[in-house]
Amino acid sequence: MGPQNHNRILGLIHGLVGILVLSGLIIAIILEARRRPSDAAQRLAWVVYALPFPLLQLLTAYGIFTRRKWGRILALALSVLYVWVFPLGTLLAAYTYWFLLSGSARRLYAVTPPVELNNGK
Repeated sequence: MGPQNHNRILGLIHGLVGILVLSGLIIAIILEARRRPSDAAQRLAWVVYALPFPLLQLLTAYGIFTRRKWGRILALALSVLYVWVFPLGTLLAAYTYWFLLSGSARRLYAVTPPVELNNGK
């Protein structure tokens, strides 16, 4: 498997994690608001602190897909947090570090990503 495929898989995994966490937050908000509508605003203050993580994860997935250097750096930084989410987060962090610190990934991210033009087709 080539570096483009590893990059695509890594982007998919990071995007999937972001979508799952974001949808979990949305479900928790809905369930909590339905359970006690009177004090839902006070009880859901934790969402303000938790919401940036799935959004950063989705931004990371976009950066990886488009082979941006900031996406690579953001993926490495977020993987530090995922090491502690045993066992799947640890596997994601290990795969992220294994690929993004390899020589083939460094060469892949050193090249400017190709611009795809859609000529109306």
